Amino acid sequence: MFGDAWFVRQGGQAYGPWTSEEIRRQVQVGNIRPDAIVQKKGEGAWLLLSSTGILKGLALPPVPVVAPEAPGPEPAGPGAPSSPAGVAPAPFSFPAEAPFTGFWFRVAANLLDQIVLGVPLGIVLALLGLAAGGAVSDGVLVSVMVLIRVICLSGWGQTPGMYFLGIQLLSHSSGSIPSPGQVIGREAFFFALVIPALAALLLGSLSGLLTGREGFPFLAFFAGIVGFLTVYALFVLSIANHPQKRGWHDRIAGTCVVHVR
Repeated sequence: MFGDAWFVRQGGQAYGPWTSEEIRRQVQVGNIRPDAIVQKKGEGAWLLLSSTGILKGLALPPVPVVAPEAPGPEPAGPGAPSSPAGVAPAPFSFPAEAPFTGFWFRVAANLLDQIVLGVPLGIVLALLGLAAGGAVSDGVLVSVMVLIRVICLSGWGQTPGMYFLGIQLLSHSSGSIPSPGQVIGREAFFFALVIPALAALLLGSLSGLLTGREGFPFLAFFAGIVGFLTVYALFVLSIANHPQKRGWHDRIAGTCVVHVR
């Protein structure tokens, strides 16, 4: 109904509605960055400009220092007038309306990854193990899965499961694809939380079996389960209770997860 009309947010300021051609012109002259957030008029979702296709085929110049005109007040709604064309380059910040992704979308994306990547990879590794006359350990499968995940997230900000669900991992400070260092730090922190809890579960069960004390193995296993679930529950709450749905690992690595379509 509204056609080619977009609102743009960058550095806490809002502009538009602008046409796609006007947005392209503003990007070309350096007033708007490709990591700005845009919203199509009449729709609710805020999207990363570089993910919309508006800039397709556009040669992006280095961002110059622009002598700004004072931008007008933020539009009050879809019918508000445009701000002046001169836009001061400002530090990137996600707007309050940015569609941050909660816990269950992330879980669904991980489950899809296990199906799309884990199952075929497990079959391939099993066949390779048979051909070599031995079995491939689960540690190899986990290591390869983590490597693929790091490559996907640092290259595109998405694993296959995230792509299917329309969510993306971005740098919180720039709105761009996170660096390999950010991705590795994020994944390492997550495993640093979960692996000790799993290790406690395993060691507790083993120690109970080794002592041979009646009833002790079950109690040790139960204690391990409680410890693991407690750590995992705190991790879930760190995402659910944050206004931008950023868990501990996101805050450590400087990342966030948003809906991009």
